[in-house]
Amino acid sequence: MSYYHRGGRFMGERRGRGGRGRGASNFYHDRRVDDYGEDVFRVGRPSDYRQDPPIVQPLRVVGCYSVDEDRTFGHDRTVLKFIEPQYLTKEGKTKVNIDLNRGWGKNSPYTGLAEDSSINLYQWILNNSETLIDSDDTPTRLDVDFICMRRCLTLLMKIPYNVKEKWAMQAEYFRGTIYLVYYASPEELEQKKSDPPYMKKISIWGHKFEQFMTGGDPDEGVCANEEFRCVLKVKVDNFSCLLAPEVDGADPELFEEDFKDLSSFITVKCSKEVDTTDAFKVECFRKFKLHQWWIENKLSGIPRVVVGFRTEEGQIYRLENYDTDKLPTLAKGLWEPSVSLNILSSFLAFIKKKVMEAPEAVHRFERQSPIVIRHSIVPSVRGAAEGSIKVLPDWYREQLFSPSDQE
Repeated sequence: MSYYHRGGRFMGERRGRGGRGRGASNFYHDRRVDDYGEDVFRVGRPSDYRQDPPIVQPLRVVGCYSVDEDRTFGHDRTVLKFIEPQYLTKEGKTKVNIDLNRGWGKNSPYTGLAEDSSINLYQWILNNSETLIDSDDTPTRLDVDFICMRRCLTLLMKIPYNVKEKWAMQAEYFRGTIYLVYYASPEELEQKKSDPPYMKKISIWGHKFEQFMTGGDPDEGVCANEEFRCVLKVKVDNFSCLLAPEVDGADPELFEEDFKDLSSFITVKCSKEVDTTDAFKVECFRKFKLHQWWIENKLSGIPRVVVGFRTEEGQIYRLENYDTDKLPTLAKGLWEPSVSLNILSSFLAFIKKKVMEAPEAVHRFERQSPIVIRHSIVPSVRGAAEGSIKVLPDWYREQLFSPSDQE
């Protein structure tokens, strides 16, 4: 399959009042002196990453785990769910009548913390380290270059197109592996607390839709705490990554108990109905929603996504099935897979280079402008007070390998 870029404008262009393109300045040229240097990753244009994409080797499932309604971690499949066959028609579009407000007063919102996902993955690694050991010759090294949650890689793959998205990540090196975590700033956490009620309703609607799709009782409330995650190992270019994406459900006709990949799984999304008469909204849907879904499924190896399009009132009247590999074509050139994969490879190389220059430090990579991502070293927090920024908890460092192997 070949991909193309529509040409013309990018989201990053600033336009003047004189009309389309007139009197405009382009932020790709509005660089400051401090936008250069060894600690700066210069983003560039999407066209800078349009060469052949790096090789992405098939994803391999190395394990799975569950998180129950009380946020209790378990080495099992207790919350694995299956998609109802009636919603998996081959036509692509399915008429339904789903009310996302049913059982509303019984809903249980998400009560976890931002760092829970990484902590749970570390717990799984401690109990399964023998499956990740490099070899008998190096029993104190995991055979993986990066360990992170899928969100980190998703943010990196969106860099050329989501020019207004600000984020920060922290990285720490331990025994041959770089651990990467998303860091929510105090400002972001405070803003989330003040989200309007409608935003919280949209979040619950997403969980409610999953409940419908996986055969739950719609008159019962949803529990946003439950998660089923698969631990995956994928190689992008020269880098191997271990991640643990949450998966929504499996196709009961394709599922096998000893599954080695996620080809039998399906991603479920609830999205606002797109006004096809509004060209701007259609473009935003193609550029951002389709890109997000493609990235998530590409990183997980999931071949399909089922989308329920909702009204403002929380009613869904149609479902649409999308093949992951066909999403770039539907995007009409607003984004390209090769660009996302190439910048992922480039930035992972930048992370590794900076971390290995000071392997004992905690490193921060922060995007606060469209054109640059800055690297800095975080002051040491070993043994610091509770609440200090860390990537790896002390108990993980102490327990991963036997004490006699500690450096």
